[in-house]
Amino acid sequence: MAIIGDGPAAILLARMRHELGYAPDATVIIGKARWLGGIWNHERVVDEGHNTFATASAFGAQLPTKFGRDGQELVDFLSEVAEPIQGNLEQGNVTGVEFDSTLGKYRVLYKRGNVVVASLADSVCICTGCGVPAPLSSHSMKTNAEDIQGLGKYMKRWQEQLDDSEEFEGQNPLLVGLGNSTIGMIRQLVEFASQGTDVVPLILTHHTRNALLKQNVLFGRQDGKLDGPLGRTPSNLSKLALDIDDVRDSFKTALDNGWIIDSVSRWDVDGKLLRKKKICRVRIETRRRMTHEMETNRIYALIGYRNDPDVMRALGCAKVSNEGYVQYDPVTHRVSAAFPNDPRRLYIMGAAASLPHNRNEELIPGMMSVVGRIALAEIIAGHRRMAGVGRRILDRRKFTRSRISSVLGRF
Repeated sequence: MAIIGDGPAAILLARMRHELGYAPDATVIIGKARWLGGIWNHERVVDEGHNTFATASAFGAQLPTKFGRDGQELVDFLSEVAEPIQGNLEQGNVTGVEFDSTLGKYRVLYKRGNVVVASLADSVCICTGCGVPAPLSSHSMKTNAEDIQGLGKYMKRWQEQLDDSEEFEGQNPLLVGLGNSTIGMIRQLVEFASQGTDVVPLILTHHTRNALLKQNVLFGRQDGKLDGPLGRTPSNLSKLALDIDDVRDSFKTALDNGWIIDSVSRWDVDGKLLRKKKICRVRIETRRRMTHEMETNRIYALIGYRNDPDVMRALGCAKVSNEGYVQYDPVTHRVSAAFPNDPRRLYIMGAAASLPHNRNEELIPGMMSVVGRIALAEIIAGHRRMAGVGRRILDRRKFTRSRISSVLGRF
């Protein structure tokens, strides 16, 4: 199997194969980084560590429930899980996946420097995450921001760790969107303000005022129950974490201070003023027929991430929406592939497999159920192939019924 990506999903799947007794050279992880970890290799993610307080365990490594956890603890957890499979990592930038019907194998193409390398595999799993900002035009709050030349210098699409309060003295940063990434920044701005920094952020959301006052709406919980951190499920983590005291207090402070503009339908940037004075003048319209104007030199557009549709198609996915969602079997995680005579051994998992109605599988607790299902699908496919062509990719001394049951039984 060739696993594309080097983050948590890739680590968990490769470790599962290791535990099942696949030969060491039967699994290759192809990733851009020199070490395993994916998004958790980025310093600003480690510093914030938001939404990592759910309990996780994998292959003996434990990550107990804790709010306010430094992301380094999750890095250490992943490092422990990845320790036996570090040697499976092949550094490279994957550019495409093909299927060779003559050989009956997938061909994964990737660049190593300026050299294009092809890796043959019986199966492939896409574990690329979803690291491309969603188009601003796809959000319910419409904008001209994507058409304004030079705005990228003043607008960031990623949550920032704010370390220097002096940089925000007398500033009015604009935060577009009201998810957990925004809440992470609000917490820091609330702290700056409490220390005497003259900072007045403005937060834009499409939610109505009524929704902001009803926390169960922002939770997105169908049962309306607000459990504490110990009762949270992975799906809760994709909504506002308002059952956490510190998060709820920061949200309430922002609401009470009038920092949040609700019911926003559109926000536009004055491109002429940006070119002349290097200032972003923003006009904000709401569904309540109210208009606001502000000037700022800091815009954080935090409205979510997605798969790059072109990348997903290059990796062999046949049915990809404009939002980057990939069609796949939710039980086996087999992708609807674009190859003729495809043996149906192209899989997807982790954040790359996130669907609008099932966000559980983006995070480690949800991924742990997926690796078991993919492993079972591969066991069946592998046995069929071995019976047909007489090839053996497993060490039969390790790959026994009791071994399969003991590992998959945990999931």
